Amino acid sequence: MKALLESLLFPPGLWLLVGAWGLVLWQRRRAALALLLLALVGAYLSSLPITAYLLLDGLQSYPALAPDTLPRRGTEAVVVLAAGRLYDAPEYGGDTVSGLTLERLRYGVRLSRRSGLPLVVVGGQPESRELALATLMAEAARDDFMLPPLALETRSRSTWENAAFTAALLARHGIRQTYLVTHAWHMPRAMLAFRAAAPAITVLPAPTGFVVPNNRLWMNGLPSPRALYRVHLAFHEYLGLLYYRLKSTF
Repeated sequence: MKALLESLLFPPGLWLLVGAWGLVLWQRRRAALALLLLALVGAYLSSLPITAYLLLDGLQSYPALAPDTLPRRGTEAVVVLAAGRLYDAPEYGGDTVSGLTLERLRYGVRLSRRSGLPLVVVGGQPESRELALATLMAEAARDDFMLPPLALETRSRSTWENAAFTAALLARHGIRQTYLVTHAWHMPRAMLAFRAAAPAITVLPAPTGFVVPNNRLWMNGLPSPRALYRVHLAFHEYLGLLYYRLKSTF
C-alpha cells in the first residue's frame, strides 16, 4: 500500500493524476487546460537535474568526513544502513545488494579499515520469504571487500526500526558510540530516528553519496530519467522527515 501511494502521489505519478483530472474535466475547457498545462510543466521540472539537485541538496546538511579523519575518541563501530536490493539477479544466483546499498557499504568498509573499527550492517526483511538485507550486505562485505562484519541487524523494516533495533544490538556488544553511514540526503532522517529511538547511543554522522550539480550547465535543463528518480527520492525523504519529526514529538 505504501509503495502504491508513493507511485501515485510522488512524481511522475502525481503529474499523471493531474493530467488525468484535466481530461476528466474536459467539458470545463479552461480548468482542464490549466490542469493539463500544470501536469506538463510539473513533469518537465520534475525531470530536470537542477531540480533534483536543489531538492536533495536541501537535505544534505551533514558535511562529509575528511578523507584522513581519525576516529573520535570513544567511537567503537561503523554502522551501515541498507538501501534496498536487486531481486533475482541471475549472475549472483538470487537477490543481492542494490547500487545504493553498495555505495553505503563501500564507504562503510573504507571507514572501517581506515579507523580500525568493526563494521555493523543493518537491514531487515521487507517480505518474510526474503533474506534480510543485512545478510546480503554481510555477504558482499565478506566476498567483495574481504571484511566480515562484527554484527548484523536483520529485523528492521524502516529507518526508525533500524535505529531502535540497532541500539539494542550495539548495547549487547557494549558499544555506546558509533559512526553512522548512509546517503547524505538520507542522513537527516536517519539521525532523527537514532536520536529519538536510540538515545543511549552517541551517533556520529558519516554521510556518503552526495548529489552535486552537473558541471555542464546546459545539461541541467535537459530532462533525464535519473533526475526524475532523484526527485521521487527527495519527495520520499521530505515526507519521511516530516513524519519522523511528528513521531518523535508525540
